[in-house]
Amino acid sequence: MSSSGAPFLHGTPAEYNYKSAPQAALDNREVPNYGGKLLSGSSGVNYGLWTRGHSSDYDAWAKHVGDERRSYANLLKYFKKTENYQCSNVGSEVHGVDEPISVIHGTKEYPLRMEILNALQQRGLSQARRNQRRPV
Repeated sequence: MSSSGAPFLHGTPAEYNYKSAPQAALDNREVPNYGGKLLSGSSGVNYGLWTRGHSSDYDAWAKHVGDERRSYANLLKYFKKTENYQCSNVGSEVHGVDEPISVIHGTKEYPLRMEILNALQQRGLSQARRNQRRPV
């Protein structure tokens, strides 16, 4: 399911239509908690976003459980086996192609995006490439 289709499933039999208890801080409104009845489970109604964690997280987990198979370097081949990466400026050494999960970058342009990126670069932070070894 494309993430653009998720809103059309809200309030339908394709989800459980859970709601929170009335929230006093929200004028006693009930807040939806989307849970899917689809083959993909809740991912189909929760926009099904895909992202990788920071490589240092995977490496720390591998060290914590004493299993190097859980390190970023050893999991990278599995990340690549899941992706159909559709962005033109990244090589296949870090992303898969022609695999089941399509990965694209968001297309929404925010008004202050470039100003924020420029300010970060002036402070010595480079622009991150998403879903790579060091995404931030």
